[in-house]
Parts: sequence; C-alpha cells; structure tokens
Amino acid sequence: MSKKLTTTYKLVSVALLAILATNYFLYTQQAQASFALSVRNSGGNEISQSSTAFGISNAISAPSLLIVSIGIDNKSTADGNTSDVTNVIDSKGNIYTKAGEFTNTVGGVANDGATIAVWYSVLGTSLGTSDTVSASYSAAVVAKAITMESYTLGAGQGHSVFVRR
Repeated sequence: MSKKLTTTYKLVSVALLAILATNYFLYTQQAQASFALSVRNSGGNEISQSSTAFGISNAISAPSLLIVSIGIDNKSTADGNTSDVTNVIDSKGNIYTKAGEFTNTVGGVANDGATIAVWYSVLGTSLGTSDTVSASYSAAVVAKAITMESYTLGAGQGHSVFVRR
C-alpha cells in the first residue's frame, strides 16, 4: 500500500472514529423544543502544525450546538484519557468545552495510533463561511481530521449538555 493511500486511509478512519466518539462522549437534552442536525463541516491535512485553522464551508447560525470532533496522530504514548488537543477556539470568540479525549496506541510510541477529542459550544455568535474553528495541540501533528456538526436549538427553550465519562 502506498504511503499516500495509507495516510488517506488513516485520516478517513480517524474521522469515522471521531464521529463515533461524539456519540459516546456527548449527548444533549432539550425540553419541549426542536433539535435537529442542521450543518456538517469537515476538513483535514497532512502538514506538521501545532495548531490548525479549519474553514467553515456552511454557515452556522446562533444559537446552535456545535460539536467538534478532532482525530490526530497520537502524541501520548499510552492508551487512555489524554490531553493532546489542548484548545479549540473560533474566529468569533465562542467558548468551547472539551467533552473527552482518548488515545489508542499500538506499540506505546508517538504516531503509531490515533487520538480522538470531542469539544462543543453552544454558539452565542453565528459563524459564516469566512470564519474558522482552530484546534491547538500539545506538540506538532502531521495527520489530522475534523468534523463539525451543528444542531439547531429551538428559540427561547432551556438547553442542557451532558458529558458521559
């Protein structure tokens, strides 16, 4: 298998794991109001970076719950809860909270497995197609992928986000 195909396969696998991790770490509850997936964005690259800005391809209106799932080459050398993704921010200043992060390593060395991190924000300010969501890492990362799922929240209703640990 060529290096490029192997890397592409790894990025796709990491993106799928990120979606599964989202469902494991995070669920929401909303009393008597609509709650629906409205926008999905994704991206990735293979450039060594200590932080990455990902573009928004579809505008996301506030208030929405934005779930950001990030898959990267592992930096931690042990399986378990880690802190390889250190921060998530966007260009409009919305606040993001980490729901969870997990590393799976094959041989106990950096870059032999994957780390999945899930962050979320109830957007106070809408994001347009010229905005970005940025992730920072504990060390430079080459392979990375991101998915962003936005869920429309009903106006005037209370919303709670519960994190499973």
